[in-house]
Amino acid sequence: MIKWPAIIQFENSDELEIVLSQSEWNKLNVQNRTDLRVIDYKGSIFKFSEAANTAPQNTQIRIDLAEAVEIARVHMAAQDQCCVSKYNARSIKEVIDTLVATDDLS
Repeated sequence: MIKWPAIIQFENSDELEIVLSQSEWNKLNVQNRTDLRVIDYKGSIFKFSEAANTAPQNTQIRIDLAEAVEIARVHMAAQDQCCVSKYNARSIKEVIDTLVATDDLS
C-alpha cells in the first residue's frame, strides 16, 4: 500500500507529479500506465504491471536518499529554480515536502 504523500516519476521526463493523498490519487488518470513509477515517502517504489490492474504493485525495491535527492534536483531545475545543486535532504519524506513547498511557489 502506498504511503502518502508520494511522487509520480514518468519515464523520459524530468517533471514529477506530487500526490498528497489517496483522494488525490483517485482523481488522477494514470491507471495501468507502465511508463511511470510511484515513490512513496518511505521510499517504496510502485509500478503498474503489464497485466490490466487498477492498482500499482509494490516492486519490493526502495529508492535510496541519494537518488531521491537527485530526481528532486532534476525536477527543480526543470522548474527553473536556482541553486538546485546545493539542495540536500535528510529523508525521502523531506524531499517530498520540499517538492510540495517549491511547487506551491511556482
